[in-house]
Amino acid sequence: MLSGMSDSTIATAIVGAVAGVVGGLVSPVFNLIQKVREERNAETERKRAQIASWRRMILEVDKQAVGSSDVSALLQTHADYLSLEPHLDERFRNAAYIEPRVWVVGEHLSRACQTLKKEIDRIEGEWGLRK
Repeated sequence: MLSGMSDSTIATAIVGAVAGVVGGLVSPVFNLIQKVREERNAETERKRAQIASWRRMILEVDKQAVGSSDVSALLQTHADYLSLEPHLDERFRNAAYIEPRVWVVGEHLSRACQTLKKEIDRIEGEWGLRK
């Protein structure tokens, strides 16, 4: 036993030291967890905004394309298409360049827009954004 120190004083000092060490280790871990969570939430919101802009693109192009036979060209020249194209499945990317431009009377969206809408839905699911 250390001279002049009681057992309770020593126990208090040990508990205080252990609490200090644990507190010093736990706080950075919680801060890191919080930072990762915030970054994940920001990335999810960025992806949601991207999906929304692609859907707006489809509606804008469809509105512009009324009476036009080249919907695919309108899609491919839209600014938002450039951010979408790297995410497209190869067969959908090819369809955008090769698919015949056919309008079916009574359809709401052109075939190219319908195809792209399905592909955006696939990307949304792949990114885990559906609730």
